[in-house]
Formats: sequence, structure tokens, C-alpha cells
Amino acid sequence: SLLASIQKSAEDLSPWNHEFQVRDSSGKERWLFANSVPERESDGSTLWHGYLADISERKHAEQALRRSRSDLTEAQRLAHIGSWYLDIASGEVTWSDELYRMYGFSPDFPPPPYDQHSKLFTPEAWMRLSTALTSSRDTGLPYELELEMVRQDGGRGWIWVRGEAVLNVAGATIGMRGVAQDITERKRAEAALCESETRLRIVTGCVRVGLVAADREHRYTFSNDAYCAILGLENRSIVGQRIADVLPDVYEARVRPKLDHAFTGERVEYEFQRQTSCGTVHCVVNYEPVMEGDSVSSVVAVVMDVTAQRSIEEQLRQSQKMETIGQLAGGVAHDFNNLLTIISGNTDLLLMTCADSPQVVGVLHEIQSAGRRAAELTQKLLAFSRQQFRSPESLDINSIIVETQTLLQRSVGKRVAISYSLGEKLSHVWMDRSELTQVLLNLAINARDAMGNEGQLKIETQRVEFFHSDAIGNVEIEPGAYNLLIVSDSGCGITEHVQARIFEPFFTTKPVGMGTGLGLSTVHGIVTGSGGAIHVTSVVGAGTTFRIYLPDIAKPEHPSNAFTKSQLPQGGSETLLLVDDDDSVRRLSRIILTDHGYEVIEASDGFEALRIFREVPHRFQLLVTDVKMPEMSGTSLAKEIRTLQPGIRVLFTSGFIDETETRNGLFDRHFSFLQKPFTPRELAEKVRSILDAAQ
Repeated sequence: SLLASIQKSAEDLSPWNHEFQVRDSSGKERWLFANSVPERESDGSTLWHGYLADISERKHAEQALRRSRSDLTEAQRLAHIGSWYLDIASGEVTWSDELYRMYGFSPDFPPPPYDQHSKLFTPEAWMRLSTALTSSRDTGLPYELELEMVRQDGGRGWIWVRGEAVLNVAGATIGMRGVAQDITERKRAEAALCESETRLRIVTGCVRVGLVAADREHRYTFSNDAYCAILGLENRSIVGQRIADVLPDVYEARVRPKLDHAFTGERVEYEFQRQTSCGTVHCVVNYEPVMEGDSVSSVVAVVMDVTAQRSIEEQLRQSQKMETIGQLAGGVAHDFNNLLTIISGNTDLLLMTCADSPQVVGVLHEIQSAGRRAAELTQKLLAFSRQQFRSPESLDINSIIVETQTLLQRSVGKRVAISYSLGEKLSHVWMDRSELTQVLLNLAINARDAMGNEGQLKIETQRVEFFHSDAIGNVEIEPGAYNLLIVSDSGCGITEHVQARIFEPFFTTKPVGMGTGLGLSTVHGIVTGSGGAIHVTSVVGAGTTFRIYLPDIAKPEHPSNAFTKSQLPQGGSETLLLVDDDDSVRRLSRIILTDHGYEVIEASDGFEALRIFREVPHRFQLLVTDVKMPEMSGTSLAKEIRTLQPGIRVLFTSGFIDETETRNGLFDRHFSFLQKPFTPRELAEKVRSILDAAQ
């Protein structure tokens, strides 16, 4: 290259200007610049006249500048940052390579002139940019904007621009310069994040569980409406607030230690209760740590309102406890009724033989009275345990209340004023008449005691309907129509602690000897046994209201199992098979029946009775049997005997009887029942009525 340029200059005598590298005596490379003019000598040779300059420093500076420009171009490419310059006087625009790439133009051509720049942006973006350019040119202040751009191919993106005015030495604006960065991916990510957050807000707003997040300073970083609603927070803008300020009542004792534990990286589950304006809310909280690297940056919490669930669980525990106690009470009542049958029956027999001794008769009447009171107590036990024989029928509540008015007034005394507000258009309920009367009496007597024998007692009825499952207090109400019985008093009221236990059997606040603790538990057993529900509200010092919801029914025709007792003969000559595992009860029953002329064959258990019956199947006109017997029950015995003699009549006696046996249709027109304890007259009349009905 060097020799070729010298030879060319010699041939055409053109000036020789050239830059070239040499190595000096020390071995260092240097750049030299030669500038000379050739002259042809007479002998035909060429002589150059000129100078030689060392330009090493200039070349090194140029190389550094090129490297700097290359580095700048590469940096702009990597950062998606381009630069630009606008000469105001000429309108000429200069772009860096990266700006060309952003817009999709070829750097081999000049960029679009300034008057065409409006096409590079959306109308709204260009309006903002032109306003910023004018303001910066006039004021000298820089600007920053995020603008929507339009590329050469028509595609759109986002660009961040920063610009400033270029001033001359006199301070006049001669141009504008700035940088631009492609932020399309960032804007798309922001839009996707915004859309995701919107969806998250919609989803978290729809769920019924509370969702929150907290940072290491125990400040809320996220919360949905359900969280605030569950915890009864009126202010739902809690993001940024400290949990200690939002939940001061539970923070130190429950929330803080559990949250601190979650920040160690452990999942945490716990429960707490909080008092709100709507009552006590029971919450289950699950903490999930959010890891960033090796440390926990925040904790996400799921908060569930389990108040209703805990209430149902408590009702189930209470129901199971009452069922257990009920089974115990039923067993006790069964044995006790057998004893009462013996006591009362033998007392009646003695009365028949001691009529001429007033002193003895008086004592026997006292025994009779005590027996009746004991029988009433066992009836309460059986009602509570739902093990007494029930004869449910279609009843009009209003009619029962009217029939019971005199009894109610007599029970509460003259100083208690009873008012009635009986609703119209009430349908019927399916209940045992005596049980409904007992519910009214128990509630009235309970109210009398709460009022101190003086006050206002109000009894109301209404018809209500629920279209979906509902909870009144802690009582679940199934959908359907109900007859609502409301009993209100002006008494002393009931505390929350006592309200939680009033339906427990044997629980009473009355002095020893003044109450059995079975009144309200009996009411509860009767109501729930009839498919209903009972709810109590009370204000201490202002009175108590019991609301009883009894399912509404139509008025079906149900055959009655009762037998007419009018004009019953007192005796007969039929042959009876008498079965009872209690020797004393069996002996008493035999005496009563034989005294009324019947031939009585005894058996102490079901197997013995079955053996006797098989010997002469058609000898007996009536089977009188206890229900609850070991090895073979009375019901099983009756079924076996009826396979041998289908038409035989059966009288069951028992201190209690299972509902399952009545539901299984055991008591049809061939079967009757007599509740223990019974009197001699009741047994004789029942036997006679059954035999007469069979003829």
C-alpha cells in the first residue's frame, strides 16, 4: 500500500500524502504522516519535497474515540437506549443506531425530518411531546415522558424519552438533544400485572375467606373485603397499617407470636375469637411464608370464619351429651316406673280393703300422692330422653292454648297477668297433645319463677316461613313453614353464662329443693323431638323470650290408636297370657286381673311365654307383656305369637318405649300400650276395652 502510493505519485507527479506505521529503534510503533510534492529530475528520477510528522498521539486519540463510540453504540443496543439531536435552525435531526432499530428504519438513510415526527407517535403522545419540547426550548428545563410510539411497520410500542435544550455561549437555544429507551416490554408487563391484580381483586372479592399479606414489620400489604367483614372492621382501607393498630384486642396475645413464628419459615395454623358489633366471631388462620432467596419476605394469611361450624359442633356435643344423659334417664325411669307400679298398685289394693279405717286411708292417700309426684318426675325424665310413648296427632296450637288458659293461670297465680296474641291463618303441627301442653306449662312456670310470682307473661303465635337454611342465634332452621310460639316474661332475665346451659338436664339456678332442672330440658327434648327448634333471647333485668319453631303441616287424617273408655266393663272371664320379667310387677298385675275375673297364665320371660303359647295356641284372647325384657323383648315375643295366632290382641306395658318401634308400625289396631306406672283401674279398663274392641 505504501509503495504503491509512492509509485503512483512518481508516475503522475501527484502530491504524496499518506499515513503509515513504523517501528522506531526502540521497537515502539509510531504513526507518521508524510506530505510532499514530487519533482522530476533531469536524469529522469523523482525527488519529493515535503515533511514528515509524528501523529501517534492523534491516531491513539482517534482509536480511543472510535472505541468509545463503539462502546456507546453497544451499550445503547443492550439497554435499548437511543440518542437524538435536533438542530432548530435547520430542522435537521440526527439519530443513533439504536433509535433506528427502535423504529425499524435503516440507518443507511437519514431519519425522518422533524416535521414528519408526528407520524412516529400516537396523536395523544405527539401532543404531549410537542408541548414538552416547546416548554423545554422556552424555559431551558428538561422533560421526561412515557409515550406510545408508532413504528415504521405500523406496530405500536412504548418509549421513554428525556430531552433538554442546547444553548450557545450567549444562552440562546440552538437545538434539542436527548435519549429514548424502548420500554414496551416493561409496559406490557405492567399491563399484565395490572390485569392480574384486577383479576386477583375480583377473585379475592368473591371468596368468603379473608385473604391478607403482611411484611416483616407486621404491616398489611394486601387485604380483601372478606377479611375486614369477618373481623368486623368498619374501615376497610387497612393496607399500610400495622396489625397491632387494627386488631389491638388480639394482636399481642394471639396474632403476634404466631406471625413471628411464620417469619421463621414455618407454616402456622391457629384459632382465635374476637368480639365484633355482630357478636363473637371464631376464626381459623393459616399463615404461609413467602420466600425470597433464603429469607421470608412476607406472610400470606387465609382467615376463615368458622363461627357457624363451631356452633354446630357445640350443638352436636351438647346433643350427644343430652342423648347420653337421656339414655341414662330412660333406664332409670324404666326401673323407677316398675317400682312405682308396685307401690301405687299395692296402695290401691290396700285402699280397697281398708276403707273402714280413716287413719290408714289417710296414710295410703299420702303414699298415692307421693307416687303420683314420682310418676310426674319420671315422665319428665322420659320426655327429656324421648323414650315415653307418644301419640302425635295434627294439632291447632291456638286451640291448645285456649284450652290451657285456665290451667296456665292457675299454675302461675293471680299476680301474673297473662296476655295472648294468637295469629291467624296458622296451620297445624304434628305433636303429642300432652307434650304441647307440657311445653306451655313448663315455660309459664319458669317465667313465673323468674318474675318472682308477679309480672307480665305474654303468649303469641305466628306463622313464619324460611326459604333457605338459616341460623337464629346458634339454632339452625331448615327451609319451610313454621308455627312460631313466643313466650315472653318481664322477669329478671338470664345471663349469657346461664343461657349457654339452660337446656342441660338437671341444671337449675333455683335453690336446693325448689327445682328439678328438668323443666327446660324437657321442653327442649319435646320440641326437637317434634322436628322443631327453640331459641332464647334475654336481657338481664328486662325479661326473657322463648321462640319455638314447630314445622307446619297439612291436616291429614290419621287413624287413632286410642280406645274409647266410656262405659267400660270392669271385668271378664277371658284367658290372658301375662309376661313380665319383674316378679313384683307381674304378681301385682295378676292379682288385679284375677280380681276382675280373668284367667291369668304367667311367664317371667319371652321364651317361657312362647313355650306356653305353643302348647295351646288358641287358648288365649290377649297377650299382656312388658316391652323391655332381657333375651327376648316384648315386641319380638308379640311377632312370634302373631305368626301362630295372627288375630290375637296385644297390650304392651313399659316404663318407656323406643320411638323406632312406633315408627316401624308396631302399634296397629291389634296392639295397644299402657304406660307404667299404672293403677289397678287403668289396667282393668285397658284390658276390657281391648277385648271388647276385638269382638
